[in-house]
Amino acid sequence: MTRPRKRSGFTLFELLVVLSVMSVVSTIGVTAYSRVTGVWRVSALRMEMASNAEYIFETIRRDIENVPSSLRTGQSIRGTDVLNEEVNYRRVPLDNDTLVLPVLQLGSTGLSERIAVKYHIQRNGTDHILARTVGPMSAGDPNGSSLMVSDADRANVLSMDVQYLSAGVWQPVWTGPTHPEAIRVSLTLAGKGQREVEQITRSAVFPIRVK
Repeated sequence: MTRPRKRSGFTLFELLVVLSVMSVVSTIGVTAYSRVTGVWRVSALRMEMASNAEYIFETIRRDIENVPSSLRTGQSIRGTDVLNEEVNYRRVPLDNDTLVLPVLQLGSTGLSERIAVKYHIQRNGTDHILARTVGPMSAGDPNGSSLMVSDADRANVLSMDVQYLSAGVWQPVWTGPTHPEAIRVSLTLAGKGQREVEQITRSAVFPIRVK
């Protein structure tokens, strides 16, 4: 009496089942990896934009700390409120405010210099960069050398909204003969190119300690 032989190997059906399961698992793995990578990239971009916003605020803070009394210089902080209808994001007009600070700083000779520092957004095509422009304190609108405060390679500064506190009320414009009690700056930053949909908004309040 002959014994039945044991079957070795796999049938075609079994191989197809294994390949199908492996394909499903691979698809799930690739999809999960892509999602994790996408989330990581968005988080990294938002951290970069937040860091850029903090750098901008720190630059403004240093200038505000060097703002002298308006009684001493005859010059006060000035601010305009501009809603740019021509420059918009997804049909929403962007705030294009300007902030001008009278500043006392040490010059190259070691003597104090009276300058005016203007913060404003320079727009060039798809690039929106926050600039710090310097000129004489007596000038109505500083138009001297400019320093790019925001990182143009990383993100755009889409909007800058500046408000001024006086008698407990925030005002959009400041033209008074003395300084306001505080300044609130709100920035909206966005990614570049395909990352433009990724945006953050940050605000900071700067008390004015001299009058």
